[in-house]
Amino acid sequence: MKRILVVIFIVLAELNGLAQISKKDSIASIVNFNQNSEKLKKFTKIDSLYFSIQKAKEDSNKVIALNLLSWELAYTGNNNASFELANEAITLSEKIKYKKGYLGAYNALANVYSHTGNHSEAIKKYFSTLKISEELNYKNGIANAYNNIGSVYFNTGNYKEALINFKAALKISTEINFKKVIAIAYENIGIINQIGGDYDEALKNHLASLKIREQMGDKRAISWSYQNLAIDYASQKKYGIAQEYFMKALQLQEQAGDKFEMCRIYVNIGELFIEQKKYKEALELCEKGLAIANEINFQEMGCQIEKVISEIYEAMGNPIKALEHYKKYKVAKDSVENNENDKKIVRAEMNYKFEKQRQEEKILLAKKEARIIEELKYQKVLWWSGILGVILVASIAFILLVNYRRKIKTNNLIALQKEEISRQKAGIEGQEEERNRISKELHDGLGGSLAAIKLNLERIGSLEKGHSKEIEKIISNVSEACKEVRTISHNLSPFSITNNLLLEALQDLVSKFNVPGKLSISLECFPEKEINKVSQEVKNELYRITQECLNNIVKHANANRVNIGMLVEENYLYLSIEDNGKGFDSASIKKGIGLKNIKTRVDLLKGDISIDSKAGRGTAINIKLKV
Repeated sequence: MKRILVVIFIVLAELNGLAQISKKDSIASIVNFNQNSEKLKKFTKIDSLYFSIQKAKEDSNKVIALNLLSWELAYTGNNNASFELANEAITLSEKIKYKKGYLGAYNALANVYSHTGNHSEAIKKYFSTLKISEELNYKNGIANAYNNIGSVYFNTGNYKEALINFKAALKISTEINFKKVIAIAYENIGIINQIGGDYDEALKNHLASLKIREQMGDKRAISWSYQNLAIDYASQKKYGIAQEYFMKALQLQEQAGDKFEMCRIYVNIGELFIEQKKYKEALELCEKGLAIANEINFQEMGCQIEKVISEIYEAMGNPIKALEHYKKYKVAKDSVENNENDKKIVRAEMNYKFEKQRQEEKILLAKKEARIIEELKYQKVLWWSGILGVILVASIAFILLVNYRRKIKTNNLIALQKEEISRQKAGIEGQEEERNRISKELHDGLGGSLAAIKLNLERIGSLEKGHSKEIEKIISNVSEACKEVRTISHNLSPFSITNNLLLEALQDLVSKFNVPGKLSISLECFPEKEINKVSQEVKNELYRITQECLNNIVKHANANRVNIGMLVEENYLYLSIEDNGKGFDSASIKKGIGLKNIKTRVDLLKGDISIDSKAGRGTAINIKLKV
């Protein structure tokens, strides 16, 4: 059986019976008639609430009456008036500082939003009720809020979160014997069981809910239990029993004048007839449900009913009517769909959690401030104690002197550190300049001379046929020397540092150290755009640090795999170089020249370095610096 039924929305206070009001009626038209009229007999409960509001002072009793009337109007489809009354209750609650009044008002607003399919606004209000209930340590309100939040999650298809909240509601309400929410929690957990196909468990939970409601005598809630039991039996294809329960539920809701529930029951019975291929009866009931949905502006249900009616006409062999209602379904679907609902729900939940954390922090801060105030009072007592005043002044003078000397010492230390950093930076810059000079001389001087010798030898070799092998050997040696000079020149001042982006320079460096079958080096950098934005100074130092690390790994680590990772996040750059080599004792870090050079370069960049190594376990070097 298709599930048109959705989770029942709960209330904060006991509500019994509803009067039937047209959506077109305003609040004024509902109440402006004399007590002898037929209307008064029909609208007894609503009028009673209205007159109590008219006579009430601006106190908590008026807030309660406003909230109750808001609920009654919402269930009869008069959403605008319901919304208006709930907001009036909020204004009055704020004026008289009545926090429990907010609970009823926010629940009433959420009820209106739920009826009109605005789930994101509904859950915001429910989280507000949870927050207020927790502040008041009001367990009934907390249980109520968890169940309502679960209902919204259910209606947006998030059954996992719905079940978590329903179980939380059941736990708290059982602890305080809050029968109304116990019954609703059992009911909603049973609906989750229905969806999961566990019909026996669903029936068990729904019967437990019905038993409590019969003890309470809550006819509207009993009707809800009848509906869910009907669905349990229909799911097991026990259509006769299901129809009996649906009809019982319909009778109770007709007595209450709850058009919202009447609409759903009509459509559920229609679905029951569709299962039995009784299409004519199904069509009649669905059209009744659609008329009510349109009357009370129940858009989501109206959309579903249009689709069901389309399917009925299709099954009856009337494609023209089927197409007509399918088009109406598509139009209705487009108008009620809101892809942002789930995101807004998540944001509302996050806002609630953040607000809760902030309140906890405020409480802690207030306690700290209270302790500070008490301490200050105590210090004032000591200050005015007379004899201790002189000692206190002397102590303060001594502390100031010590702090002054400490400050001078700290400033001198900082100056020395700055001088050392400048010296190291000058040394490294001098090394780089010397590297560039030697590289240029090797490349332009010795490299050019060797190239000329090679050319002359090749020319002589073509003339001296009798000594061709010896000359070819000399030429080969000279070629090797040329390659070695070029390699040394490039290592001293790599072309890739100054002419390429950092990522390209590192990729070039890794390719030189990669030896298939012997040493495998992986390089992962993210995000590439941010990494390539670093300054020339940072680029040079990172290249040299990586080069030094790879040299150390090749010379000492006896590794066959190296992983290099670079990440830029929140203005910080992280460099990680890990190998699976033999590792070393961390006590030897200070002795190694290569590692000392790496640390010096990191210090120049005002970064942090950590080296994690142990004999037989490999080495991990992690560097963090601001960019």
